[in-house]
Amino acid sequence: MENIPLQKDKLNKLIKLTRHHNIFPIFLPNYLSKYEKHPISELLDDLTNDVVSYLRILDEEEIRQIDKSLPPSISMVVDLPIASIIRHYWK
Repeated sequence: MENIPLQKDKLNKLIKLTRHHNIFPIFLPNYLSKYEKHPISELLDDLTNDVVSYLRILDEEEIRQIDKSLPPSISMVVDLPIASIIRHYWK
């Protein structure tokens, strides 16, 4: 799987908080809203912004490579390829 560079300390903090609050990865989208008043929401929003910033600097082929490298367990819940999502939402 292609790696998206993220700060390990942020990821570790998110892992620690989700375990503490018993939040499984499949439920993380519920905590993405800036209006959500939960301890992980701000951190999750920060990490999401980091990923979007990284994806914005890639060309479409590099994004497709990341999309193709996703494990099947993630690909099956993603409706659109990452390249299409980036093109549509973050021009």
